Amino acid sequence: ALGQLTQWQQEQAKQAADLRAAYEEQLRTLREQLGVALEAQDREVTDVNELFASQEALLEQMKSQSKSAMERVVWRLRDENKRLASEAERRRVQVGQALRERDSMRQIAEQERGRAETALQQVASLVAERHNRAMDAVPTPASS
Repeated sequence: ALGQLTQWQQEQAKQAADLRAAYEEQLRTLREQLGVALEAQDREVTDVNELFASQEALLEQMKSQSKSAMERVVWRLRDENKRLASEAERRRVQVGQALRERDSMRQIAEQERGRAETALQQVASLVAERHNRAMDAVPTPASS
C-alpha cells in the first residue's frame, strides 16, 4: 500500500509539474505574441511621425518659391496632412486596441496562473492527506 501511495504521489507530482510547464509555455507564447504586436505598432507610429517630419521639411522648402506655387503646395500639404492625421488617428485607435488586448491577455494569464496555483495547492493537500492516511494505516513495531 505504501508503494502504491508513493507511486501515486510521484504521478501527482509529475502531473503538477506538467501543468506548471504547460502554463509557463502558454504564458511565454502570449508574451512573445504581445511583444511582436507592440513592436509593430511602435514601428507604425514611428513611420507616421517620420511622414509628418518630411512633410514639414517639404513645406519649409516650398516657402522660397513663388506665391502661386506656394498656394498649390499648401493645399496639397493640407490634404496630405489631413490624410496623415486620419491615418495617425486610425493607428492610435489600433494601438489602444492592442494595449487593451495586451491587458486582457495579461489578466487572463494571471487568472490562469491563479487557477494553476489553486490546483497545485489542492493536489498537494490531497497528496499530504493520502500520505497521512497511508502512514496511519502502516502498522508500527509497537502495535504489531
